[in-house]
Amino acid sequence: MKLNSIPNPAFFLIASLGLVFITITACRKSNPVLTATVEGVLLEHTTKEPLPGILIRLDHCARSGPSTCKVLKETYTRQDGTFSITYTGRQKTDYYVYVPYNDTLWNNPREETHPDWEKYQMQLTVTKLTKARLRIIIRKNEAKGDVWVENHHLPKGTKDTVLLFKGSPDVIRDIPITVMDSVAGYRRGTWAPLLFKRDHSNIQTIEIPDMQQLQRVL
Repeated sequence: MKLNSIPNPAFFLIASLGLVFITITACRKSNPVLTATVEGVLLEHTTKEPLPGILIRLDHCARSGPSTCKVLKETYTRQDGTFSITYTGRQKTDYYVYVPYNDTLWNNPREETHPDWEKYQMQLTVTKLTKARLRIIIRKNEAKGDVWVENHHLPKGTKDTVLLFKGSPDVIRDIPITVMDSVAGYRRGTWAPLLFKRDHSNIQTIEIPDMQQLQRVL
C-alpha cells in the first residue's frame, strides 16, 4: 500500500512568508506614504502682528488603538512670522500643527493638516501674554494662617512684597487673596483687580490692615 507523500516543512515556511508579504504589500497600498508641505503664518490674536522665533510643532496621531500623538517635526517661525514644514505621512493618519504651550503665549490652537492635501496653507493666532506686578502689604494677620495670592504662597505674618502675574493684554483680572482662619474654621479673603498693560509697565498696590477682618469666601 502506497502512503501519500508528506510535503517538505520548508514548503509551509515559504508559503507563510509569501502570505505575510502579500498582506503587508496590500496594507501599504491601501495606506500609502505621501509627501506634503504645510505653510503658514503665526499672528498675535489682537494686534495681528507676526510673531518670529516661535516653535511650531507637527504631530501625527493614529486613528486606531490608543489615542496617542507623537511629534513628527518641529520648526521656528521666520522674522515675518511665516513657517514651512515638509513631511512624509500615511494616508490613514491624522496630522496637527500647533504652538506648544509656554508661559508667554495663550489660547494656542491646533489646526489639522494632511499629506493628501499636498501643499496646505494655514494661519495660526495666539494671544501674547503680558506681565503685571501686584504689591501686597499685610499689616497684621490675626487669622494666623498662611496667605495665598492666587497660586503664590506667603508664609503667615506681616508682609510687604511684590508678585508677578501674567495675563491677556488690556484685561483686568481679579487676583484672589485668601487666608485660612483656624479659629473661625473657614477661609477669609478679598480680590485685587489687576490690569495687564501691553507694555508690561503696570504695578498696583493693595494694603490689608488685618487678614482676620476680611470677609468669608468659599
